[in-house]
Amino acid sequence: MIHRSTGSSARPTALTPPHDPAVDVLEQLRVTARDRERQAAVERLAERVRRDVAEQRLAPALRALEHYFRDLARCLEAAGPEIRVSYEIPEIGTLVALRQGRYRLLETISDTPGTFGLAFDCTRDICVRTRVSTPLASVHRNRLRSYGLRFQEIDRGRSGTVFMVEGHVPVELRFDADPSLGVVVLQTRNLDTLGPVRFHLPPERIDRRLADELARCVLRQPNAFRELGGGTMTDADRAQLRARIAREQRRRDLETRRGILGGTARLVDALLRRVRSDTAEVA
Repeated sequence: MIHRSTGSSARPTALTPPHDPAVDVLEQLRVTARDRERQAAVERLAERVRRDVAEQRLAPALRALEHYFRDLARCLEAAGPEIRVSYEIPEIGTLVALRQGRYRLLETISDTPGTFGLAFDCTRDICVRTRVSTPLASVHRNRLRSYGLRFQEIDRGRSGTVFMVEGHVPVELRFDADPSLGVVVLQTRNLDTLGPVRFHLPPERIDRRLADELARCVLRQPNAFRELGGGTMTDADRAQLRARIAREQRRRDLETRRGILGGTARLVDALLRRVRSDTAEVA
């Protein structure tokens, strides 16, 4: 025989916690969870403060550079100076006496606010051609694509592949902020030579003289940009800089936590309790 319940289902009875909190497993887990949530909230706040400080130091330098290069692009496009430049393509040939022009500012080139770039083209109605052995064809193909060059492949025979490269070289200078390193990053492509070059510019070095020297790079004039800007940075240099910055950040984090834990931790704890309460009400 099956018995059917006629009344409302009984609510589960809560288990009575032990009298000794030291053996209350749930309470111990709750305390541990609250401590971890509080610590995570403090660390997120410290990281946000650190990035905000770095971005505030970098933002004025980026704005000054953007204003300068906006004017430079406008003046170069209006004046149209006669600038000729040649590029050597490794193991293929040389694009000789390309004319530089079509200057333009690149805006919103990434998801980071304030990033921008300057672009122009070096062109001439010529081409260079050479035959490379079949095993090396893919190497040259990938290299030409990385440079952004226009080319065709013809006569893929047993003796190799013939590459025909057009007289068109795109040039870019891209500026971005790296708050983790505390520098403005300048990434050039095909400026002096084919390929990318990365510069790290400390904000305290960015001034009118540095911008003028970089403009002379664009104009293919003698310049002291590398000396003023600090030159390029190798992977080893970058690793050492990141390690030094990490040590400084840990020291600042410790100081920040000491200040935050005094008053802000109570606010964070109250906010966490409010979130749990709202979640329970929704559930």
